[in-house]
Amino acid sequence: MTKYTNDIKTPFYNQLQICEMLSNIISLEKIRDKIINNKFQYLTFGGNSSSFLINPIGEVKISIIKHITPKTIKFLTSQISTKANM
Repeated sequence: MTKYTNDIKTPFYNQLQICEMLSNIISLEKIRDKIINNKFQYLTFGGNSSSFLINPIGEVKISIIKHITPKTIKFLTSQISTKANM
């Protein structure tokens, strides 16, 4: 099983700004050009969900299932062949 990890980074924005941006998946459309690279393809946004294709994982759909500003945003992943915790 392949493990995907990232380094922890300090954001430039405060917690409330980040929570507001992430809790509205359609707002991620604003940063589409920063997301798309050779690994992300076919990004679609709608309501509280987004779907995209990630090489080599495959198609992924994420949906917001719980939102408590500014502390918690819970996502559900579906249409994915690999287990993911978010």
